[in-house]
Amino acid sequence: MLLGAFLMSAMICIFYYIDIKYYFVLEQGLSKLKSYKVYQVVSEMVTQFSIEEEEEEEEEEEEEEEEEEEEEEEEEEEEEEEEEEEEEEEEEQRQQQQQQQQLHLKQH
Repeated sequence: MLLGAFLMSAMICIFYYIDIKYYFVLEQGLSKLKSYKVYQVVSEMVTQFSIEEEEEEEEEEEEEEEEEEEEEEEEEEEEEEEEEEEEEEEEEQRQQQQQQQQLHLKQH
């Protein structure tokens, strides 16, 4: 605000007490200052946008990792269930074989 007040007072002084050329020089300087301010604002917006975008990417990566972990856990559970089923089937087959052997021995 002080800079703005200073520039305005300087503009008034230049306009009234100095040649018009200097006024235009000051006006060009002000336009450069304004464009610099615009540049600052835009660069801050771009920075903020890039930060938000990075955060979103990190969140997406975390979600993907969690999904992959869940899928791996499900696959492991399915494999364990299959192994248990196979073991049960093998046990049943052994029992059947033992029963058949016992029957065969009893018959002889």
